[in-house]
Amino acid sequence: MSESNLSSLPQRLDLQSLERLKIYYDLLLKWQKTVNLVGPRTLDQFWDRHLLDSLQLLTLIRKFTTDNPQTTIADLGTGAGIPGLLLALAGVENMTLVESDIRKSGFLREVARVTEVKITLENNRIEKIVGKDFDVILARALAPLPKLFDLAHPISKEDTTFIFPKGIKAEEEINDSKTGWQFSCLRHKSLSDDSGLILEISNLKPQQGNSVNG
Repeated sequence: MSESNLSSLPQRLDLQSLERLKIYYDLLLKWQKTVNLVGPRTLDQFWDRHLLDSLQLLTLIRKFTTDNPQTTIADLGTGAGIPGLLLALAGVENMTLVESDIRKSGFLREVARVTEVKITLENNRIEKIVGKDFDVILARALAPLPKLFDLAHPISKEDTTFIFPKGIKAEEEINDSKTGWQFSCLRHKSLSDDSGLILEISNLKPQQGNSVNG
């Protein structure tokens, strides 16, 4: 993993975070041989495809955590821990990783153990999580926006912020969501994808007639 592009990040990482990220990458290469954690073709593009795409969210997340260190964050369908575990390795606290796949959860536990980073792991389907709500909810490459709202709303609060990296179809997904949901949306240009946006969504409420559990 090259550190030559770290200058692309809006915030600098300390040496401990850099070392943790290197350990993550080494373990990813090792586990990838037997567990399909990420697309094999993306390993050679790890910086832009995964690391930068994840760590660019630091600026947004720290808007909430700087004044309130107890801010709770969930990464839905985290897979190999992208972006949630990478953010935790970079210093974001109170991170819950939601992943139903047992083998991927094993990888997440191993990285957390070796790096000594504190995370909460929910080895369960998102729909099965009960009795919890989060201040910030993340999801990357999990589902179209209307489906994300269906999944995330039951574990959110009135003032929860949702941060969803999206690709070229971001505006289409926003428009599709308006038939079932009311929400405010700030759009941030992606640093890792010229056609991508980071959607910062708040004030999420189902439209009248939209039946949502929770």
